[in-house]
Amino acid sequence: MSEIPLQELSRTHRDSLSITRRLGYRFIWIDSLCIVQDCVEDWRKESAKMASIYGNSTCNIAAKGATSHAGCFVRRNPLSLRPCQLTQTNTTIDPAQGVYAHPYPTANYQSFALYNYDTNTPLLDRAWVQQERLLAPRLLYFGGKEIHWECCLLQASETWPSGPTGDEHSFDELYPLKAAFESELQPYVEWSDNDLYDFNYMLWRNGVVPKYTAAELTFEKDRLAALAGIASVVQAQTGLTSVAGLWKELLPLELLWVRDGALTPGHNYRNDGTVWKAPTWSWVSVLGRKRYLGGALNYPNLREEAYTCQVVDCITQPLDTDTPILGEYSEASLTLKGYLGPRTKPFADLDPTQTKFPLGKTAVKGLSIFYDISTAKDEEVSFFLVTRNLYKEAHHADYGLVLVQDAADLGNGYIRVGCFVHSFSDASDSLFKGCKEQTISIF
Repeated sequence: MSEIPLQELSRTHRDSLSITRRLGYRFIWIDSLCIVQDCVEDWRKESAKMASIYGNSTCNIAAKGATSHAGCFVRRNPLSLRPCQLTQTNTTIDPAQGVYAHPYPTANYQSFALYNYDTNTPLLDRAWVQQERLLAPRLLYFGGKEIHWECCLLQASETWPSGPTGDEHSFDELYPLKAAFESELQPYVEWSDNDLYDFNYMLWRNGVVPKYTAAELTFEKDRLAALAGIASVVQAQTGLTSVAGLWKELLPLELLWVRDGALTPGHNYRNDGTVWKAPTWSWVSVLGRKRYLGGALNYPNLREEAYTCQVVDCITQPLDTDTPILGEYSEASLTLKGYLGPRTKPFADLDPTQTKFPLGKTAVKGLSIFYDISTAKDEEVSFFLVTRNLYKEAHHADYGLVLVQDAADLGNGYIRVGCFVHSFSDASDSLFKGCKEQTISIF
């Protein structure tokens, strides 16, 4: 094929071509045209290049319509967005300065952000788009009440060409991450505790992960592929190694993720791929929004941290050795050395008529369990201690994993089914009293 007739393109594609020409550029990259459709091999190859494609672009064009047929342009009156100069009757006002009526409430920034930027647009809910926003140096948004644009220094609109007023510097929650990508990504070997905190708290654990895992995907099997561009940028600039959505050098604390929200019995929350399957110790293995436990855990070397288990080995076998950044594995295992508590039934004493497990309510005082998947209330589980924090002399908090034995490995093989936090004041109340360190593998 040497050409594509213009009339065969969607309205959004035609509008994008018009915008490109009017901006003075000759070339445009459109994923649905530049990636061979229904070709898995070409899709994998091109998906692994997202960091260079968007990162080396001049500008990314975004259409806020829900479909490719909505186009970039909408019918509107552009004069309604401009301040209107009022007729002056007060002689004390300098005529050269003028008095203008603004179409939006400048004194109420929050009202402006929700009303004008339209953060509920379907476009911003998509996982692939979130990656594009973080990687592209500049973005132009069409299809709404007005044109918006953003870069690492400014987010603005036709109404606010110099950016919003006040101390706030963005129209939505994702934008600050774009600026953070420019300032926080330093070589890992040079990090101080403050650098580690900034990366974990500002950028990754409280930034990318919760926002990205809440975003929508047509195919959940693409969850890591749609993050590959971001992961490759972080790897290149920090030296960290991505393994199934976690950072190998920050293990084992990277394991303390939890799924947000209550679980419905009988619902399958596992992200079961048809070609590959994420290891249960990775947040990719579970559907839904994720967050991390323990604010103090952002500092791995704090004196308050009394114990951390050891990573013995992390083995991953990429499904495609040419594109390992996509995070698709034919097999993966994580071997840890630490304290494994005895098997127990933490929900056995609860009302059997309950249909959902209330967070923070178990048969053990001070124990909160955050399950990844729906489990039977009488199921036996084991607790594995990842870290212990001593916030005060008489207050301890254990953080760790909830495991069940792997049916395929009845020795020291386990499957993760959740996370736990256990708060107690006396060492004799620990779930791991009398336990000895042992080595286990999680699949």
